[in-house]
Amino acid sequence: MPQRHMSKLIPTSLRTSIKAAFPVALTVLAYLPALRNGFIWDDDAWLMHNRTLEGVTGLYRLWFDLLALQQYYPITGTAFWIQYQLWGFHPFGYHAVNVALHALNAVLFWFVLRKLGLRGAWFAAAVFAVHPVMVESVAWVTEIKNLLSTAFFLGSVLAYLNFENLERRDLPRQGNWFVLSLLFFICALLSKSVTCSLPVVLAILIWWKREQIRPVDFRPLLPYFLVGLPMGLLTAWLEVHHVGAAGAFFNLEFYQRCIIAGRAILFYFFKLVWPNDLTFIYPRWEVTSLWLLLVPAFVALCLLALWFLRKTIGKGPFAAAAFFIVTLGPILGFFDGYAFQFSFVADHWQYLSSLGVIALASAFPNVLSGVSRHVRNAALGFVLFVLALLTARQCFIYKSEDTVWRDTLLKNPNCWLAHNNLGVNLMEGGSSGGAEEHFRAAVRLNSSFYQAENNLGEVLLAR
Repeated sequence: MPQRHMSKLIPTSLRTSIKAAFPVALTVLAYLPALRNGFIWDDDAWLMHNRTLEGVTGLYRLWFDLLALQQYYPITGTAFWIQYQLWGFHPFGYHAVNVALHALNAVLFWFVLRKLGLRGAWFAAAVFAVHPVMVESVAWVTEIKNLLSTAFFLGSVLAYLNFENLERRDLPRQGNWFVLSLLFFICALLSKSVTCSLPVVLAILIWWKREQIRPVDFRPLLPYFLVGLPMGLLTAWLEVHHVGAAGAFFNLEFYQRCIIAGRAILFYFFKLVWPNDLTFIYPRWEVTSLWLLLVPAFVALCLLALWFLRKTIGKGPFAAAAFFIVTLGPILGFFDGYAFQFSFVADHWQYLSSLGVIALASAFPNVLSGVSRHVRNAALGFVLFVLALLTARQCFIYKSEDTVWRDTLLKNPNCWLAHNNLGVNLMEGGSSGGAEEHFRAAVRLNSSFYQAENNLGEVLLAR
């Protein structure tokens, strides 16, 4: 009697569920240490000092008051509002939700890559699930805005791909997928507006699938541009006029912003390829030398090379690079962000854009197709195991304010913000001597940092 391969005996839906469960399990295991972490840095601004969490009136303000939060992200605010009603200020619940959302994003990423026909989609999704660069977005409660917005972003892409794949004569189903995609995009914007790049991403994917893009292909994208552009501009305006991205730190010439953009693109790429020395706040670069314009020029040449090599190596590398750069666009330095006074780069700023580079990992199983299945599986498993270990280790850095700032100073000793905030922790813990040392360091590194001067004065008066 002929025997069938076991996979043929398992229904497709069950096989899909089993495959989806694996990146979820990987995520949970890698992020177990994060579930015991507390709150850090501006979590208090979004939670403990956030009066909109109290009652229905606060919920109303989240949606109808542009200045209710640091940014107009009402879905993010609503997510905090719901969690506060469920478990107050107990950090476990917030961390569990973040881990669950990251696991969901890994599964959605797999669905999107599979829809695009990438054979190694599952491996790329698993890499995303346990890559240590993502820890800052998952282990930092405030960055639920990254997780939510990416979930809606991927949902929108998936729905749009379904819309594109349907025959033109099936208008009702096409319309349903289109409306669903647009609604998901709006939800992504209301979670975090960095997702405003989605219509350009959709154009890139259309080009990648068809080897061309026609003017008619932009017509369905027009509504995406009409809602995405105003939300992006609103965020840029609020960042300056409400959050406080103004002052000497932001007086940059255009050529300096080009340098920042070029260096940031390379920085983010290499952190994904080799995730070493990850920290909460990286050193702020000097961008005054004109020679540094060679960096963005190099990036442009690399992109141009991928374009001309597309017939040799395929369109995938160019599409991935274009996705990476386009989604990084809002935080490459051309628009001022409050945190640019501390650093021009941060791990959580590339949570969404990392998908472009990590998608290339789908080719890795095919690269190993010449070896035996056992060797290939062992190699793939080893990569995921190492990444998961690095992720678990990185989670411990985000355990508390103290661990975050100490690790930052270990890797970036000139970070005046870390000196001040660690000093505050020491002062609150009764160690005025240690606090004074850090406050003096903060003032020395940034003479205009009046909060550190005030804190130093308090320590000296308390002697």
